[in-house]
Amino acid sequence: MEQPPRDELPPPLDLLWGLPARRSRQRGKSPLSVYRVVRAALEIADAGGLGAVSMSRVAERLGFTTMALYRHVHSKDELVALMVEEGLGVPSEPGNASQAGWRAGLERWAWELLAVVRRHPWVLDLPLARLPFGPNRFAWLDRGLGALAETALSEDEKAALILLLNDYVFSRARLDVELGGLGQVMAWANEAAATHGPPPELVDAARFPALRRALDAGIFHPSKSDRDADFAFGLERILDGIERLVAERIGGERD
Repeated sequence: MEQPPRDELPPPLDLLWGLPARRSRQRGKSPLSVYRVVRAALEIADAGGLGAVSMSRVAERLGFTTMALYRHVHSKDELVALMVEEGLGVPSEPGNASQAGWRAGLERWAWELLAVVRRHPWVLDLPLARLPFGPNRFAWLDRGLGALAETALSEDEKAALILLLNDYVFSRARLDVELGGLGQVMAWANEAAATHGPPPELVDAARFPALRRALDAGIFHPSKSDRDADFAFGLERILDGIERLVAERIGGERD
């Protein structure tokens, strides 16, 4: 079955799948375009969060009326879908996957995705699973699956593992945002340390023995709260698990 032309796709798919072509055509020619509307909305969201984005705010930033924007983007929902597509961009080319190995490919994929989410933390507020997919989101999925292409894993297993890594990246990024990069916890821990530890009624050793031991060991000390180190530690453990599964599948094939 042939794919319908882009101009026959339902909105916002027509905009999502046509955005790359529009971007190349409209950067320096049109005073107002889909690309410029999306870029302005991205700048607003990056600075003030998704709640700061409105059609009127974007129009004001661009120096146009709100009605002028609607000639290019049909609604805010469509604008948000386009913002996700443009904000994610495309992952870097995997290079020679057979030489680098699947583990290096997945590690690179996870770190790149984390960098994207850190640049655009407002994506954490969106139900991404319910947003329409554009070519950039498909490219991320394709790169992740491609890293596992030469393993003996089934396609279902590959997809499940990419979803696992995706969930890990987003959960770690969300924790960074919610805790201000562990800043709030560190401030509490540092203040407590200045008074010889948290008050016993808060973290009593009899009631919370494991937590008390962890606090006494200084787990919230600034030198132990590097968010990249925390992310790397968790990522390595996930990759260790995948490596064991890959080895099991190879062993099963030999049997």
